[in-house]
Amino acid sequence: MDDGFTGTNFDRPSFKEMSADIEKGLVRTVIVKDLSRFGRNYIEVGSYSEIIYPEAGVRFIAIMDNVDTGSLESNEFAAFTNLFNEWYPKSTSKKVKEVKKAKGLAGEHLGAPPYGYLKNPDDSTRWLVDEEAAAVVRRIFSLCMQGKGMSAIATILWEDKVLTPSAYKASKGIGVARVSENPYNWETSMIATILENVAYIGVTESFKSTRLGFKSRKRIPSADRPKEAQPVCFRGFSIVRTAGRN
Repeated sequence: MDDGFTGTNFDRPSFKEMSADIEKGLVRTVIVKDLSRFGRNYIEVGSYSEIIYPEAGVRFIAIMDNVDTGSLESNEFAAFTNLFNEWYPKSTSKKVKEVKKAKGLAGEHLGAPPYGYLKNPDDSTRWLVDEEAAAVVRRIFSLCMQGKGMSAIATILWEDKVLTPSAYKASKGIGVARVSENPYNWETSMIATILENVAYIGVTESFKSTRLGFKSRKRIPSADRPKEAQPVCFRGFSIVRTAGRN
């Protein structure tokens, strides 16, 4: 069983384990409750049930859909069942996207707040300014306005033992994917990310990219960018954004 994994693709641990056993000749029959439990990609489901498994000498049975590749009385409408099974997650994905887009266009935040902001416990669609981290953000902008380059700013923060964003979040009990062994190891990329983030002038930038389709993981740029947030920084952002790369 692949609990917690989507049926829209076959990159699932237990499925891959079963496929490996089939290649070793250890499996002669695959039985599923119905076709939707096997997968919701009608092209791949059809490929496995009609080509891959028969060529491997494996019998495929979907009980509720009356599909049995070892019987002449197998459901001839299985292809239509597969198509409908894929339509369901596709329709659900479209509805979720529409809801998120409506929230984004209304100025609601869709993702985690950047360094300098916190989630509002009373309103998940709004952020609160984290004054401790915001002070560091303001300092970075100020140093850049003074003509300091990103490497110089990173060095200053390192010398003053200022925690990096990930180390700071970890110190506050906020889960992060990775924390550097040196909690003061500011990199130029971190400085650039902060200087180029329009959230610090009160702009919420959503929909910067979108997936090609519900089955594709590839993302493409998107032009929809609703705006609204509480400013954490100060005037002169456009100057900093231009000068920050120098």
